[in-house]
Amino acid sequence: MSMETPSRGFEPLREDEAVEEIVRRFRARTLPREAWTHQAHLAVGLWHVLRHGEDAALAMLRDGIRAYNEAVGVPNSDTRGYHETVTRYYAWAAARFLE
Repeated sequence: MSMETPSRGFEPLREDEAVEEIVRRFRARTLPREAWTHQAHLAVGLWHVLRHGEDAALAMLRDGIRAYNEAVGVPNSDTRGYHETVTRYYAWAAARFLE
């Protein structure tokens, strides 16, 4: 069985400054909603784990994602917004990657 997936490529973030800017704007809740892409999610998560460790990063991401969602008008509900299992997994995966 095969599955066709459309190309969803993106340019890598080649400069630390680009990552820092995404993180800064995410934390300040000024990152435009359309800029909160999968790439931005991963960059923000990896940055937090790198700087603060897995457990502290998870707590910061949990609060940060919920607050960011509220700031851009995305409800945190059972079907939208913050998702605990996904956030826990990516914090864990980022920590394993950094090991």
